[in-house]
Amino acid sequence: MDLFSPEHNRSRWFERARQGAVAAGRRGLLMAARFRTYGASLYSAILRSQFAARARDNQILLLGLALLLITIIMAHFASGGGGDQLGGGINETPTLSALVGRTTSTPERKTSTTIPTSKSYPDPVGVATPSEGLPTSPPAQTPRATAVGSNYPGPDEPLPSPVGSPPGPFVTQPALSPSPRSQAPTQVFPTFPPPPTRRVVQPTQPSGGGYPPPSEEPEPQETPPPFGGVPSATPRATAPAAPQATATATALPTTTPTPLPTSTPVPPTPTSPPSRVISGDVRWTPSDSPVIVDMDTVIAPGATLTIEPGVDIWVASGARFIVSGRLVAGGDAGLPVRFVSGDGGSWGGIAIHEGGSAQLVGVQIRGAGSQGLAIVAHGGQLVVNDTIITEGSGSIVTYGSTVELRRTVSTGNSLSGAAMTFVLGEGNSLTLVGNSITGNQIAVGSPAAQIVVQGAAALEVTGNFFTLAGPTGSNLLIDASVPYTAAITCNTFYGGSVGLALNTSQPNLKGFAVGVAQNVFEHHTTRGASGDLAFDVANNWWGHPSGPFEATRNPSGQGDAVGVNLIFDPWLTSRPECAP
Repeated sequence: MDLFSPEHNRSRWFERARQGAVAAGRRGLLMAARFRTYGASLYSAILRSQFAARARDNQILLLGLALLLITIIMAHFASGGGGDQLGGGINETPTLSALVGRTTSTPERKTSTTIPTSKSYPDPVGVATPSEGLPTSPPAQTPRATAVGSNYPGPDEPLPSPVGSPPGPFVTQPALSPSPRSQAPTQVFPTFPPPPTRRVVQPTQPSGGGYPPPSEEPEPQETPPPFGGVPSATPRATAPAAPQATATATALPTTTPTPLPTSTPVPPTPTSPPSRVISGDVRWTPSDSPVIVDMDTVIAPGATLTIEPGVDIWVASGARFIVSGRLVAGGDAGLPVRFVSGDGGSWGGIAIHEGGSAQLVGVQIRGAGSQGLAIVAHGGQLVVNDTIITEGSGSIVTYGSTVELRRTVSTGNSLSGAAMTFVLGEGNSLTLVGNSITGNQIAVGSPAAQIVVQGAAALEVTGNFFTLAGPTGSNLLIDASVPYTAAITCNTFYGGSVGLALNTSQPNLKGFAVGVAQNVFEHHTTRGASGDLAFDVANNWWGHPSGPFEATRNPSGQGDAVGVNLIFDPWLTSRPECAP
């Protein structure tokens, strides 16, 4: 072949091109190897900085294996392809990408986030939006005290895997698998209903300023249920405590401590019902009738409630009139003032407190006695005239009060004790004139009326009718611990075991000024009159002209028996006209 022929020139040109391509490929391969060496060195440095303390030897071994593998791959690509053959053509020359080899990408490191379902962290107060591709961490919380042995992770330790079910009432969340970056795991927290609104009944207060009525309801002390009324949740599960070695110690002798003296518990103050307070001067007229009283009505000190004839007062069950001021109820036979039950139940009656007074004239009190009292007075003044107390279960009871009862009737009641009880102190007075206690169901053995004298007091008991339906109990029992003055005249004592019982707590008391005359003693199973001292009971009617029976002094008497201590002679041979 001619060295200057076109064929020869073309062959030489292809040979040079092939050699140039091989040389360029080798240079590129060398540069790629250098870059890989530098990358491996950098990667090795990073690994050494992170795990130098724990895996130094393993990293060096791994780096050596990586370099060896890269060298083998480079040698393989450098020697392959038949570079010395001319017939391969330029298309058989490996490209740079072929020389480097198929680029092996480092596998992406997958990170999955699992929300623990156990209470390893304090309850979060909010949910923050997590960063893309990174696990979320609980928001900052105020540290809570953890139980011993609960094995909570420290701040630098990895999170534990959730085990078991969470304690109620928290919502269980399943473990989350890796999701696209556009989605962020969220947590669901329970919501609780708001606590119930507490209703407090506020009693009406007087405008005069600051008087607390006796039955004013204090503000109730309520303890709201936990979590706004939601029933108690299932107790939280406690993480199992790590086993701990227990040391056996020799038991020391114990001594029994001397118990400390305990104080007597004070009973709680009962809650009073709500009340309505009357202040100033108030008048109820027939145009107001009927007046509905649905709660305790308090007449404040200095106030006056006047009820005119013909007014009906309908009182709810258990409600009372509490008089610290003045109550004036004035009716007559044709137009009485009537206190009746407004709902068919038993209402609480009328209570007079210290400094208060009540004047009841021409009044009917029906259905009173939810607490066993129709009228009760504590240190106040009570006047009851021409009044009837019936169809209830309440008595008249006074303590240290000045009392006047005239022409008042107690009948048709079911009572657990005496129909009338008067406890008198120093300077008190009691006037009982023309009253009638009859037709009541009284507990067996209870008197129809009783008077307890605890201080020097004056008694006037005239023209009354005391009767008991049963064979037991006294018509009038007077029990004194101090001498007193009494005029007991023109009364009728009928039925029961004893008509008039004059008892004293001490047998040698002197200074009594008790006159008992012109009375009627009839139909008693034991005695018409009895006494602990030698009281004078002469000039009384004993039910027969022969006089009272007394085994020694009048064994032929056919009237009611008389007590051995009493002076009964002379006696009346006919019934006195003044006695009812």
